[in-house]
Formats: sequence, C-alpha cells, structure tokens
Amino acid sequence: MNDRQLLSEPDIGHAYLALTTKPVLRRRRPGQIVAVVVVLFAIVYGVWTLITNPGFGWTTVGKYFLDTRILGGLLITLELTVIAMAIGFVVGLVVAVMRMSDNWLLQGVSGAFIWFFRGTPPLVQLLFWGFSAVLFPKIGLGIPWGPTFVEWCGPGCSASRRPSRRPHVR
Repeated sequence: MNDRQLLSEPDIGHAYLALTTKPVLRRRRPGQIVAVVVVLFAIVYGVWTLITNPGFGWTTVGKYFLDTRILGGLLITLELTVIAMAIGFVVGLVVAVMRMSDNWLLQGVSGAFIWFFRGTPPLVQLLFWGFSAVLFPKIGLGIPWGPTFVEWCGPGCSASRRPSRRPHVR
C-alpha cells in the first residue's frame, strides 16, 4: 500500500475520538470586527443626531404626542388595520379555496383575481380605489332592481333621495 493506508473500522473510531477531544480553534475575521465597529459608530451617530438636532423640534413633538386628536387618529388607524386584515384574511381564504377547486370557472376567476392584484403596483391600486368614488358615487347592498338595505355615498353625493332645490344640482 502507499502513503495513505486504508484504516480499518476500529481505527476510524479511534481517530474520530482523537479529533473530538482537540479544541476547536476559531478563524480570526478582522473584517467582521471592522464591520461591527462601523455599524456601531453609525448607530451612535444616528442616535446622537436624533437627540441633538434642533430641526426635529422635540418640544413640539412632546406637546402634540399625547393630544386627544392624535390618539383618536391612532385608534382609528388601528381599527382600520384590524378590519383590513380581517377582510384580507377572509377574501384570501375564499380565493385560495376557489383556486384549489376542481371547477374550471372558479379556478379561472380566482386566477384572474390573483393575477390582477399581484401584477398591479400598490400605488396604482391606491389611486384606482381612491378615485373609484368618481366612477361609483353610490354603492348599495340589497336586492337587484329592488330595495336597497345599505347604501354608501361618496363625496358630492347626498344620502337623501329628495331632489335638490337648486335646478343645476341633481
């Protein structure tokens, strides 16, 4: 045999045990130390800038931070977030069940829905849904060509069905 002799089964076990008893030496990485120092410096500098820069106007922030109008807006934002998450969960669950259906029509509709909403940038969707009140000033829930149980009016729409006294306004 040559320099490398084949080890028998018991020799391999002894060699493994001999290697496991030796301490593991970590490789030195000076680049990581430099990166940590640079990142810590950037964090300290950012915090220092937040504290000492008069442009932030911390007295004004402190004055209005706990104002009832700000806290009311925060509460409305949190409520809308929870409502949007619940609606998104329900719609996503329904679309996922439709997508897994054996019916080709349900699969196609859900696929088109997913394609449209995943393919359209969020800013475009935001503009579309924001300006949809111009396209659909009244949105109602009820029986088609029958009574309306719930009706939402957009801007410029009066909730009453009475005609306006001014002739140029409907």
